[in-house]
Parts: sequence; C-alpha cells; structure tokens
Amino acid sequence: LVRLGDLSLTMIVDGAVAWTREESLSRIHTVKFVPIHRKLELVDNVEEGFPPLSERLVPELKLMVQPVFSLFAFVQDVVSQLAAGGLGGLSGQTGDRSNNNKSNKHKNLGGVIDSDSDEDPLAYDPFGLNQVIVALTSNGQVFGIGSRSGALVWRTALRVDAVYAMYLVGVDEAVIHASTQSTGHVLLHLSAMTGEVTRRQLLAYEVSQSMLLPLRDEHHHRILLTVDAEDGAVHIEPSSEAAVAVVRGHLSKIFLHRVDRSTGAVQGFSVAPQHAASVDTSIVGQLVPTWSMSFPSDLESIVAVSTSRDGDVTQSTLHKTVIDGKVEQLYKRINKNLIVIATSSTPPRSGLQPIPTIKRSANDPSVSIYLVDSVSGVIIQKYVHRHGAEPVTIAQSGNQVVYQYLNTRSHHHDTVVLELYEDDAPESSRTQLSSWSADKPRVVRQAFTLSSGARAMAYSRTLHGITGRQLLVALNSEQLLAIPHQFLDAHRPAGEYTPKHKELGIMPYMSPLPEATQSVLSYTQQVARIRAVHAAPALLESSSLVFVHGLDCFYTSIQPSQAFDLLSEDFNRPLLIATVTGVFALLVTTYYLSEKKKLSLEWQ
Repeated sequence: LVRLGDLSLTMIVDGAVAWTREESLSRIHTVKFVPIHRKLELVDNVEEGFPPLSERLVPELKLMVQPVFSLFAFVQDVVSQLAAGGLGGLSGQTGDRSNNNKSNKHKNLGGVIDSDSDEDPLAYDPFGLNQVIVALTSNGQVFGIGSRSGALVWRTALRVDAVYAMYLVGVDEAVIHASTQSTGHVLLHLSAMTGEVTRRQLLAYEVSQSMLLPLRDEHHHRILLTVDAEDGAVHIEPSSEAAVAVVRGHLSKIFLHRVDRSTGAVQGFSVAPQHAASVDTSIVGQLVPTWSMSFPSDLESIVAVSTSRDGDVTQSTLHKTVIDGKVEQLYKRINKNLIVIATSSTPPRSGLQPIPTIKRSANDPSVSIYLVDSVSGVIIQKYVHRHGAEPVTIAQSGNQVVYQYLNTRSHHHDTVVLELYEDDAPESSRTQLSSWSADKPRVVRQAFTLSSGARAMAYSRTLHGITGRQLLVALNSEQLLAIPHQFLDAHRPAGEYTPKHKELGIMPYMSPLPEATQSVLSYTQQVARIRAVHAAPALLESSSLVFVHGLDCFYTSIQPSQAFDLLSEDFNRPLLIATVTGVFALLVTTYYLSEKKKLSLEWQ
C-alpha cells in the first residue's frame, strides 16, 4: 500500500496496480456541474477544417433513426409477448435508459474509483442527467467525475500552493483562482471535458477578492472581476475592448461585499469609474467602500454566512395563503443581494454587556440572525434566539431563508423558516427592485424541530424553477434528508385548520419536521462527515442533481414533484402504439373514401 504526495492511496500486488483511492476527494473546496453538450463532439475537427457534408450528416441521421429502430424492436417484443399468451411480463420500456438511470441513481463515490466501466462517462444525454462534476480540492487537485457512472473521467494536478475559487465562465471552460509562492496569484483556464489547462495567466498583483459577473464578452463568456489587494483597482478577465466596454457601461450596478470572520468585520463596496489613464488595459475602475458593520469578538462572533445562489430561478412571484380566514395573494420579495449572517454570543467577560441588550441570564448563550442588504448595508431584519448555540447552518432560495441552531435548553435542533413578502402590492410598472429605495419587507416566520442536527443544507434547483423545491439536509447521522417545501411553509396554521387551508394545500402546523425513511436520499449508505451539499438543474424541469461531499462523496438525482415531464415505467405503451396506429389507419381510410366519393360525384 503506497501513499503518494497527492494523498492518493495505491495498492500494488505483484508489481501491478490493483486499485487506487483518491483521498484528495475528502478535501473538496469547490464543486461545479458542467452539462455535456453534443456539439462538443465536433470541436476536434474545427482546426482541421469542417469534414464533408456526408460525414457530418451521418451522426445526425443515426440519432434520428435510432428511435425508429427502438420502436420496431418494441413492436416485435409486443408481438412476441402476444404470441406467448399475454403481456404479463412486458415491462413497457423503449430502451435501457430507465433501467440505467434506476440502477445508477445513487452513487457513493467514497470507495475505490472504477475506471474500467464500459459506459462512456462523457456520453451525451438529451435530458441533461449525465454531467461532469468538476471538483477542486484544497491541495490543488482537480477531478472530473461522470455523474451517471461515478467514474473518474480525468484528474489534473495544478501544482499550486493555495486555491481560492473556481468559476464556470463558458460552456465547458472553468477558471481557477490560485497562487504559488514563486509566481504569486494566477488564473488557470481549464477544460471541464478533458481536464487540460489551456491557459495559465500570471497576475502582477495580489487578489483580495474575485467575483463572476452576469455580463458576457463578445465570445459569450462570463466576465471575471478581480480586486487588487494593494490599491483596490478593479480588473476584469478577459480584458478585450468589447469586455471592458460592457463592464464600464454597468459599473454603477456592480457591488461587492466582504465578510471577515476572524475580525468580525463586514464591508460593502461599489465600483467607481477610473478617470486617469492606466497602462493596464484590464483595469475598469476603483473599489470604493460604501458601508461597514462590525461584530466585536468579545460580544459575538460570526459563525455562518449565506448568500444568494448564482443562477437561482424563481418562476412565480405570487403566493396564495390564508390570513384571518381570507384567501390572500402575497407578492414575494426576491432580493438577489440578500446575505444572511449568523453570530454566536457567549457569556460576557470583564463586565461587558452582550448585544443586543435584552433580558437574559448572565450565563445564557444566544444566536443572532441578521438579514442584510449587501448593496445598501441596511439590516432588513434581526432575530435573537436565547439559549442558542453552534453549530448554525443556513440555506436560502428565492424569498425563503432556513437556518438551524442548537437549543441548549431543550436540547433540540430548532429549524426556523423565514419568508419575505412585499408589504403592499408592488406597482404594475415596477419590474426591478432597488436596494436604495425599497421598503422593508414583511417577514413571516415559523419554527420547527429536527431530531438530528444538520451539518449542511441547500435547496434543490431546477432549470426553470417551476418544480417545487426540496430542502436537502445533511444530518449528523451521516444521512442525506430531503424535506418537501410543503412542510417548510411559514403560513402553516397553528390554530384552526379550515377548508380554505386544505384547498390551497397548506398543511396544519406540527413542530417536528418529517424524517420518513423514503425521504432519506442516501438510504442505507452513510456519507461520513458531510461538509457541503450542492444541487444543479438537469435539462428536465422535473429533475435536480445532488452532490454532497465530506470524508465521502455521494451523488443522486431527485424529482421533487415527481416525473411530470416523463412517461412512467408502468405506462401502457402497447395501448399508445395501438391507438396511434388505429388513428393513422382511420385517417388514411377516411381520406381514401372521401376522394372516392368526390370522384364519383364528378362523374355524375
């Protein structure tokens, strides 16, 4: 058994490698899901010139003809079943996709990496269920993992001393911000399909902060913003003239924030235009402080921070509920600039008074939750939970925030749901929310309990945000639990339950959140020491991809609102084929009789 410098374990038997275990996967820093696009199959031919038209049409024709052959094979299966005396054993599948998805639905990647599978881990999936999970580790290793097979597609050693962030800027291009002791900070451009480092860009300055902008350059790549730690100059990558022009046109809408847990300082910044000419063409502006707040370490310390997820989609901004016995329609307050900060207050020392000053015992710990607008620095809402203690976990999506803390008095893990709504109906002409002029929202909250504490939490994600969300909770019991959104409704009535509540699908309030065995996504498998939960959308609106990592890694796909955009496994396909065939035959017969009648009328 050999342990290498990249933390991998290799078993060598009789001079041959028996297996390899990548222990670097226990130190994952950042995870990105990269869909596999069919167009990437022609990329290798671009530099050599496009192949003849016949060669380009062959793969397309194969994809078009394949369903026809599958249909003929299925009809033959139906005929053979009928000849055998019935359809009792007919499964009704038109291919092996369903069976493959079912058998490969849950993958525990904590074991030995299997690289001998016959299945192509980069096979194109029109449903987007097969993607490449790009995992960046803290020791400078990058792994590409096939989500369907769980096989290690590629591995790249960056040869850096520290990694800070990874961003997906193109269809299959990732940019990694890292640093080395010899060359300083560097941006590494990496292909998510092959793991090849296509470009290594050395930076002449130390980066204090980086952020991926929602803006794109002339090549439709996302623009990366970096800040010089010494003078606060704002740089962008790529630094083409078109990209610089796009960013300078949106400088007034670019805001950053910085949270320093060690000092308890939280700062907000804006970007001011640079008036003086600069030799560096990548500089687009100067960072300007706009607001700040501080949490003195003697009084309270920052224990958890949550920000809005990039690319999170909320389809509906309306919510129907029952208030005072009447059905009312509330408008959701969706603030992409919302940050949630959790602090922990310990018993005061040296006569200092804890903040906020509320009536409490001198030995009572507490947890405070701050909802802060990162643009204006306004504290939207603040909650203090007496007898609260670490660990604190937070998740947010749309207008909903969920956090959990340990109640030292009841020894339960209290889970609080906050929902933000407009105080009044917004004007019909307003299409965007301004952090400078918006009123404080109406916050509806409800508290629940979980028997087991949460190590990490995240919401499921779908392509268009139509599917109901599930809260994915990594439990202390080393299981992954999915809680449907119906149980996390802050409007669940604790008093009288009326028919109007039932009509809207609002459940009566019960303090314990369900932990049914069918909601445990990891089933009997234990995922040790989970540190983070990641969710990504598939091309199917009903499906969401989930990846968790810690000491072990685990992957699965879920359908929070069932497979409403797919035919079920027990769908009666023979009846569908018979119906379509009968309708087609009826149309042909009717057309023939109609033409025959017209001809006879013409001869009369």
